[in-house]
Amino acid sequence: MSGAREAAFSVLLSIENDKAYSNLSLDTCLKKTELSKQDAGLTTMLVYGVIARRLTLDYFLSKVAGRPIKKIQPPVRIILRIAVYQMLFMEKIPARAAVNEAVLLAKRRKLGYASGFINGVLRNFSRKMNSLQYPDQCKDALFSMEVQYSCPQSLISFWQASYGKEAALAILEQVNAVPPVFIRVNTLRISTEALQKELETEGVKSRFSATYPQALQLLSAAGLRGLSTFQKGLFFVQGLASQMACEVLAPKPGETVFDFCAAPGGKSFNLALLMEGKGTVQAFDLYEHRVQLIQREAHRLGLENVICAKENDAAKASPLLGEADRVLCDVPCSGLGVIRRKPEIRYKELKAFDGLPDLQYHILCEGAMHVRKGGTLVYSTCTLNPAENEEVLCRFLDGHADFALCPFEKADEGSLTLFPQKDGVDGFFIAKMRRC
Repeated sequence: MSGAREAAFSVLLSIENDKAYSNLSLDTCLKKTELSKQDAGLTTMLVYGVIARRLTLDYFLSKVAGRPIKKIQPPVRIILRIAVYQMLFMEKIPARAAVNEAVLLAKRRKLGYASGFINGVLRNFSRKMNSLQYPDQCKDALFSMEVQYSCPQSLISFWQASYGKEAALAILEQVNAVPPVFIRVNTLRISTEALQKELETEGVKSRFSATYPQALQLLSAAGLRGLSTFQKGLFFVQGLASQMACEVLAPKPGETVFDFCAAPGGKSFNLALLMEGKGTVQAFDLYEHRVQLIQREAHRLGLENVICAKENDAAKASPLLGEADRVLCDVPCSGLGVIRRKPEIRYKELKAFDGLPDLQYHILCEGAMHVRKGGTLVYSTCTLNPAENEEVLCRFLDGHADFALCPFEKADEGSLTLFPQKDGVDGFFIAKMRRC
């Protein structure tokens, strides 16, 4: 049987039973198992695909299983989801192969008692698959969208109220798309063109970014850490929206820059490269192990002389840190702009995000305290939630008369919300201010 399917099963079961983060559980699994590059890619696709499409899968399974989905044991339910995902969304995999692999997986994982049930449900689904339909939108539009886009009705309603029905629908059409993988070239060590050629020799195809000359989009992204180019510190993974936030801060060589909530460090590294390796980037994070992660990556990239990573609670005043020419506050957020990368976020209760705006406001106030007169402050999130974006910004400006918004590219008024459907990047918010 396929090692990819068994690996995907293990990851999904750990997420279900232990509430593990999908990316961390997947990374751990891929490091432990000796899967081929192709199987590692399939495992990744199955894990994220099953999580993302859970509501859709469960709806259709409920039509053929003969019992409520919640009454099916979690391991059996996961095997069914993996198989149905392949039949619905992976055209290259024959239905019979998905069914047979599911039965073999059940037996291998000592679920043989359920193999007959699994076989029957999946064969029933295979027969009826082409005649099954989504719920009637005319009868219940929200429920129909919930099943079609595998997104809870509460989140759909929230986006409709925040951005309008048309924009909300456009967001929903992107939440299950395969996100592009971009890397930021370490331009202190290699040019973008030269890195593209080296990646080609390692079997990784890429294309240039139309927006950022120091970025490449990878057309295959499995096993990056094993690449010689990665180990030599020639690049790091970073989305275009995050790269844009760094460009908006626009640090210059020789300056002092503070990056609050910096882990895992991508923005700190980008800022150091924009400064041509000259000056200082103070990268602050709350947890020691995350500070150590920044330090390790800075060493891999040859940026340890520029980046100084330190523990710091950005929500508390730390006057001894001193002043900086530029400060970036890329704050913890609900992550509603990166659901296609972290699909489980969509299933969180919205009330779980209620405390974030206060935390974000306090971090922004702390960051502002360290901006020298005439210096620049950038506030950014990776969410699509006005309460965490525009409302935090307005609250800050109302209480800080010495800061004013200043325009940047695509944002004449000094702030910008990026939408996946419009800008081709993750959902993001960026605001730029100057201390008067």
